[in-house]
Amino acid sequence: MNKTSSIFYFDEKLIQYEKKFEWNDALNYLENLYKEHQSIQIVNTLIGFSWYYLIEGGVDSGRYENDDCKKALVLWKKYLDIGEKNYYNDSYYNFIAGYTLSLHGFYINQEYERKSIVFMKNSVLLAENAQLKKLTKHFLNNSISKKYIPLKNANEIRFLFFGGESLLDKYFFSILK
Repeated sequence: MNKTSSIFYFDEKLIQYEKKFEWNDALNYLENLYKEHQSIQIVNTLIGFSWYYLIEGGVDSGRYENDDCKKALVLWKKYLDIGEKNYYNDSYYNFIAGYTLSLHGFYINQEYERKSIVFMKNSVLLAENAQLKKLTKHFLNNSISKKYIPLKNANEIRFLFFGGESLLDKYFFSILK
């Protein structure tokens, strides 16, 4: 399991896939883990990683392979749907679904893009963790603000939720300032 704090699943095998820019292998591995364990953490991880590999994979690797993008897009939508059907009452699912859709939901369609705010608001309502509630409110406030609003206690939240070694953790860690 994770060595550091993260809301996403991550292990040595995924580190190796990411170092080699093997996005499809990483996603296949995560999908097999979900088939074995059916945990919400793996669903959240599949949503986050498929979105990240779709959007940033080519930038990180310096190559854009259509098959990688196709698989990532298909899995992003698939696990958003699985999450909505089975884990809609999970605040972390709502956060990661809402966040990814708010930025790039149009890649799927406008209906998914519109769901982003619903997911984020649902995350705030469901969050038992005060820091997750604060983080989600922060993203909601910034989505309607004309000027960026800094997150108070960002460092504490960064380490609490995104202290892992994955590229996705590093992405969230870098944007929370």
